[in-house]
Amino acid sequence: MKYVLYNPLASNKTGEKIAKQFVVTEGLDKTPGDLVYRNITTLDLRFQLESLYPGDDVYIVGGGGTILRFAQEIRGMEIKNNLYFSPSGAGNDFFNDIAKPGEKYTRVNDYIKHVHKCEIEGKKRFFLTDVGLGVDGFSCACGEDARAKDSTKEFNYSKAVIDGVLSKYDPCGCSVIVDGGEEEYFENVWVASTMAGTMYGGGVKIAPTYNRLTADYLELVIFENKSRLGTLMKFPNFIKGTHEGKIKGSHVFRGKRIEVYFTKPRDAQIDGEVFRNVKHYVAEF
Repeated sequence: MKYVLYNPLASNKTGEKIAKQFVVTEGLDKTPGDLVYRNITTLDLRFQLESLYPGDDVYIVGGGGTILRFAQEIRGMEIKNNLYFSPSGAGNDFFNDIAKPGEKYTRVNDYIKHVHKCEIEGKKRFFLTDVGLGVDGFSCACGEDARAKDSTKEFNYSKAVIDGVLSKYDPCGCSVIVDGGEEEYFENVWVASTMAGTMYGGGVKIAPTYNRLTADYLELVIFENKSRLGTLMKFPNFIKGTHEGKIKGSHVFRGKRIEVYFTKPRDAQIDGEVFRNVKHYVAEF
């Protein structure tokens, strides 16, 4: 039996259509075994997985929020089936981080065993890839605002980051505490991202050496710079993953518990979910 789980709200409410296209494109409808579609938003996922036979395969089709919801609901379970993930929509940092070049879907059993905890302004959340406070949160908030005005129009995150750096985003001070150690303070901070993967923002390699399977820590990347133009000139280093230890103002911390405090409220994001007017978050491995 093959189970295809989809989020009908993904990709501007075309999740079911994309899931069916995926099945046809990959030829799953022509391989042995019955094929069943399930709306992931209405499922008791733990019960669903416990009721499967060992030979059944599960295909999850959706965006970053879909795979995060799946992972957090089944955390702690012993999974006896193959779990595959295919991203819908434009880009998916979780998928691109773990998939081989050219793959349209990939097995994710080993990559969703550990879901990380986060508390942001008193709200408890989970994440698979990143928590960001700074210009990445700003760009995600811009995207949310743009979709609210016109959900059919594609939003350009790169342009939002450029606009933010050149004029619309104001950096501020930031304090960092890692694993209960001494507090460190930075001025004019543009990026304060805690990573459990290598990339965010559609392929920005913010933590290029992070390994999801072997790391027993989270990685915090701080970038501070007084100059807007200087900041913009250095962003290609972050996109390529060549910033660590090579550009002034870039700082990397590793630990199991990371606390970030901004001096002024700014927008934040957790795996793409936007939180407005945030000054503080705690992320735990």
